[in-house]
Amino acid sequence: MNKQNFANYSLITLNIISIIFIIQIDFGVLPLINSQIHAEKIQRINNLISNISQGVLVSTFFYLLLVYFPERSRAITTRKLIQPRLDTIVMMMQNSIAYFVYKHNLKSATKDFSDLTFEDFKNIERIEDIPMNFKYKLKFKQNDYWTQFSSGTVTEIDNLEHERKILRNKIDKILSLPIISNEEDLLIETLSKLRDSWFYSGVDSYFKKGKTTTVQNFNKGIYEYYLFFLTLSKFSNKPKIEILKK
Repeated sequence: MNKQNFANYSLITLNIISIIFIIQIDFGVLPLINSQIHAEKIQRINNLISNISQGVLVSTFFYLLLVYFPERSRAITTRKLIQPRLDTIVMMMQNSIAYFVYKHNLKSATKDFSDLTFEDFKNIERIEDIPMNFKYKLKFKQNDYWTQFSSGTVTEIDNLEHERKILRNKIDKILSLPIISNEEDLLIETLSKLRDSWFYSGVDSYFKKGKTTTVQNFNKGIYEYYLFFLTLSKFSNKPKIEILKK
């Protein structure tokens, strides 16, 4: 549970308790518990609890009116602005994950590759300057048909470097928006980490030096990249993907 959800649940719980106290003390709907405390003292305690409870309800009303709903509206506006870029980022990452699944025969029981582990990636030590020849098809949510795509003869290194540059540009534009602070911390943090990830540093190194370089722990970089993909997928309308046979 993130901090915002915890705060919301806490506020709801506090308001429910306050309403129960008001119903019990001010309206006498619920039975009071018998006590040996002097009646006058009980009355003062009840008045204090009732005033605090009413204060909670009034404060919550103004919080919703002046803070929550305006912030919620700004958050919706922010998401609409960044959604196309975010969808493109996730789609490109999904295509790359699918390629790794295709090339290295990774076993995935789900069609969106959401069940892979580090064991699946541990033997991928580098990317190659060889043609991909990768064919796949996508079904976007706004359409009800599959569209076929192919990497053609572009090399792994060139394709991932192209992805790296596009994603860096889109992430920079997203993070440069003044209203991005209205977005969830997890999304902002993941985009920032992806931009400067070990995986993309490795891709850049392979692009510049090719076969003459070795990137240490590149398999861990790919797995971290995969985890970033899973996180960002929660915020995206990614298309369905199907790998076509070799």
